[in-house]
Amino acid sequence: MNSKVIAFAREELEKYLKKVGYRAQIELGLFEDFGIDEKVEDPFFDDGYVIKVHNNKGFIAGVNERSVLFGVYRLLEEWGITWVRPGPNGDHLPENPSSPDLDINEKPSLRYRTMCIEGAISFENVLDMVDYIAKVGFNGYFVQFENAFQFFNAWYSHKQNPYKEPEEFNYQMVDDFMLKLDEEIHKRGLLFHRIGHGWHSFPFGIPDDPAKRPKEAPEGYVDICAEKDGKREVDKNGFYYNQLCFTRPRVINTIADAVIKYFNEHPEVDVLHFWLADALNNTCECEDCAKYRYSDAYVNIINEVTDRMKANGITKKIIPIAFLNTLWPPIQEKLRNKECLAMTWAPITRTYVKSFPNGHQRLTAPEYKINGYHKSYDIDENLSYLYEWQKEFEGDWIDYDYHLMWDQTLEAGGEGIAKIISEDLKNFESLGLKGLTTCQLQRNAFPTSIGMTTMAKTMWNKDADFDKIREKLYFGTFGRGAAQPLMEYFSTLSDCFDLALIKDEASGHDVIDKDADKSEDVAILKAKMEKAIKTMADIEPFIKAHFVNYDPCEHDSWRYLDLHRQIYTLLAKSILARINGEYEKANQLRDECFDFAFKNEDFLQPVFDCFRFSGIAKGRIRVANPEIGAPALI
Repeated sequence: MNSKVIAFAREELEKYLKKVGYRAQIELGLFEDFGIDEKVEDPFFDDGYVIKVHNNKGFIAGVNERSVLFGVYRLLEEWGITWVRPGPNGDHLPENPSSPDLDINEKPSLRYRTMCIEGAISFENVLDMVDYIAKVGFNGYFVQFENAFQFFNAWYSHKQNPYKEPEEFNYQMVDDFMLKLDEEIHKRGLLFHRIGHGWHSFPFGIPDDPAKRPKEAPEGYVDICAEKDGKREVDKNGFYYNQLCFTRPRVINTIADAVIKYFNEHPEVDVLHFWLADALNNTCECEDCAKYRYSDAYVNIINEVTDRMKANGITKKIIPIAFLNTLWPPIQEKLRNKECLAMTWAPITRTYVKSFPNGHQRLTAPEYKINGYHKSYDIDENLSYLYEWQKEFEGDWIDYDYHLMWDQTLEAGGEGIAKIISEDLKNFESLGLKGLTTCQLQRNAFPTSIGMTTMAKTMWNKDADFDKIREKLYFGTFGRGAAQPLMEYFSTLSDCFDLALIKDEASGHDVIDKDADKSEDVAILKAKMEKAIKTMADIEPFIKAHFVNYDPCEHDSWRYLDLHRQIYTLLAKSILARINGEYEKANQLRDECFDFAFKNEDFLQPVFDCFRFSGIAKGRIRVANPEIGAPALI
């Protein structure tokens, strides 16, 4: 245990009690310090706390030190503080403080509650997120790749923003970031997850660092590349997507050596994710590889890794992934050393207009064919792969999901996605899922954090009520008097920005049918866009009337909301013009939308990823005039 965590918990308790003017005598410690005889299955991953406070005196006890900090934040929340969003002015202090007696004994519904780095980000964004996730009960933070250079570079290079000049930035700076990040994560007792991507590349002399990455394949590399259509060559999309001949002893040994070396050189890492190339239908077809499913070769490497972990006394977990080419479970190889493993399932192509069901509805996955994977956003089909994998591995399964990665930037009110998150999490137990890793934009609270807040609350308590979550969040974000009108406003916007229609998923088909009669869907969306534009115009006086608010958190919230109204009005007008067949006008309005966002990015930066928003709005809006049949916003 790291005593610094409880010391930090004490600092946080005293800091916030001083902010709200409370006097309290509260002891902090572990269960055993207070004679609490309660056990959890795995104290390294499992959390739980007991809070007993009467007349502002009492104690907070945790099953581990991380849980003590969670208990501190829970007490502060019960005493009126709202964790509104990450970043500056993200905590809302109560207007009329009170400190009720508390008797709470809780353990979270899910064992794994992990935030994963994504988007265009500054290092301050990451520090703000780590601070936030501890407050709302996540227990891990995941940094992808060797050091996540690409995410930071997307911000510091300011690639899409015409109003900003690139900042000085290099790979060494990110290495320095990781040292500081490790300190901040472990100061809170959170679990530091690392890597995922890259095990097929950096062990073979192809590092993440662009300055060191070879332009040509290293000597002998092409010889171990996947054979496709009788040829071995680097994937046309580059090293990152390049599959290898994963049955080759040289490949297996090089990867296994690299994992052990990484564990030895990075004792700060608590959980290591182990993935191969992030690509599909480019699996090696050589005679040796074709004898197996891709997952058989994957499992063979996993077994070699875990054998070496045990031989080297490494007791930490690695987490492989069922994803794209590895969605089908192995049929020849069997996982060994299962105590070293948890497994991730990543339904990256699923729809977010429909939630997971209560239990598996489809028990047979599509037939496996080498390089025959097809993208499907059907929920039950995606779950069928999980069901078949669970027969091979009965240990901990974690959903690696993307609720807040793309679609939430199109669904302006945020409540549609938040409800899907709530319903998904409530059904995890019936699906055999013990956790969620949310792969999402870090700047993700525009104009509210309804998605993240719903996720955090429901991961902790699967019975959490969505309406109560949003009501409390909106009270803290905008003030008690404004919460009810804004609940109606966001609900209306979420209905109008109908993802099923905007993304052409209303039919339920995986492939967009250009010949289908979509006139009714388009007519419905047209009416919704018109309603959205009017709703956002009508709310303007109400928003402006709150600009005199002097509470720092509410002050920023109202200005975020006003900018949100202007950005999404332009987006709605662009979609409406496209529906009307006015494609030049649609693109002009779309570009005005992006330009307005980038002009205001200095203020919006902590809550809204303008870089990713512009890309998503160009690539994921598929509605078009059915009479003209022109392409959508791509």
